[in-house]
Amino acid sequence: MKYLAHTIAAAFILLYIVLALWRISYPFELEWQEGSMVDHVRRVLDGQPLYTEPSVEWVPAIYPPLYYYVSVGAALITGIGFLPLRLISFLASLGCMAVLYALVGREAKDRWAGLFAAGLLAAIYRLIGAWLDVARVDSLFLLFLLLALWFLRFYRTRAGWMLAALLTAAAVFTKQTAAIAALFLIAYAVRLRKSGGWFFVAPLIILVAAPILLVDRASGGWFTFYWWQVPAGHALIGYAFAEFWLLDILRPLTVAVVFGAAYLGLRRRDEARDEWWFYVLAGAGFVMASWVPRVKDGNYANDLLPAYAFIALLFGLAVPKLRVWGRELRQALSEDHPLHLHAAPLVTALFWLAIVMQFAALYYRPLEQIPTAADRAAGEMLLAGVRQSPGEVWVAHHGYYGVMAGKRTYATALPIYDILRCRNERAKKLLLDSVERALTQRRFAAIITDNDRFVNLNDYREYERRGAVFTDPAVFWPVSGVPTRPLRVYAPRSTNE
Repeated sequence: MKYLAHTIAAAFILLYIVLALWRISYPFELEWQEGSMVDHVRRVLDGQPLYTEPSVEWVPAIYPPLYYYVSVGAALITGIGFLPLRLISFLASLGCMAVLYALVGREAKDRWAGLFAAGLLAAIYRLIGAWLDVARVDSLFLLFLLLALWFLRFYRTRAGWMLAALLTAAAVFTKQTAAIAALFLIAYAVRLRKSGGWFFVAPLIILVAAPILLVDRASGGWFTFYWWQVPAGHALIGYAFAEFWLLDILRPLTVAVVFGAAYLGLRRRDEARDEWWFYVLAGAGFVMASWVPRVKDGNYANDLLPAYAFIALLFGLAVPKLRVWGRELRQALSEDHPLHLHAAPLVTALFWLAIVMQFAALYYRPLEQIPTAADRAAGEMLLAGVRQSPGEVWVAHHGYYGVMAGKRTYATALPIYDILRCRNERAKKLLLDSVERALTQRRFAAIITDNDRFVNLNDYREYERRGAVFTDPAVFWPVSGVPTRPLRVYAPRSTNE
């Protein structure tokens, strides 16, 4: 059973690598916001600002800019498109698994334990919406955070503290929820202030605050609007507070959570105070970095990635520790004791069975994560329709498709929805006025939407619904993230009507 557990953990890693390499060259979106991410990278390459007042022309996503700039480096080699952004995410996800493997192996002095941590991160691939390799910020932000943990744990020199601060700041400028984890890492460093912890705290504050002030000033205040005000304005979901713990954490990862809790309990018993405080505070930061966005409107399963990664870390650390604890219990019994003779082998078998069952509970269907030939053909048909349009086409929910069809892109739906949900009335008015001008002036020869609710198109007399994008109900659904696809075509009404 022991070797089966190791084999399954390794198999999940290999399966993820195969799937990611299979998907990486797919010419259309794997997840519905990938095109918007490509549009961000295009703006950087074109020398255009990212954070500007919202309009029908452009509304940025709420994320900080570091992922886009890292992707620019890849795009300079591969060319613009989905590939460079997915490549960054794929390499970052492998980096996350490598850091988990190395961190657990060094902490537990057991390289096989590191395999369980890395394997569990690979196994939650479908649980987070098959997200690790898509053109989104999450894998890179997690890699920076895990690398920061590595240096905080094992390199207590001034250089080590400062490098951990730099990595934590990089995580914050990749996805702002890293700031939540950073607060708990600061709390840990303050505990060790006499051992040099201030060399983490002070540089981190400077590395986060100074760029925010500079970028915000350069953008006329729009950066902090998107980075802070917009996500802060998302409404809370009451039932999600309990669902996070019961459905997101405990139900799919019961064994891993129990093992992790047992590990912390045993380290507390061993009076390993520094280790215990490190993993308790870091774990609280990682879990809160998932919980806070998960209970707000507009969340998705990718928000669970930091919590799942830390559970995987504790799971890997727990396996050898629980085995040692089990041996200690057996040694405390005399060899002729009935429990020593009969129960010990059974408990060992159940221990490995529990690990196998944890991995088995995360099984998913690999082929369902890969777009089909019919999906590819449907995408080509969509682009052909956009290309043949006599004027500009607003593919409202999917960025970059306009450029792929030889036209241009405009603001996409999710950033628009984010603006409309925030409390800044000036920003809402700027956006809605810009959209209204474009629609009343019949600026677009066609508008392609994923639903009929988009900017209340049905309320405008200038446009009418003409038909469906696809006749086949089964094609062109994204294999990652929210299941949504181009659905309706709107066109200008005849001026004679």
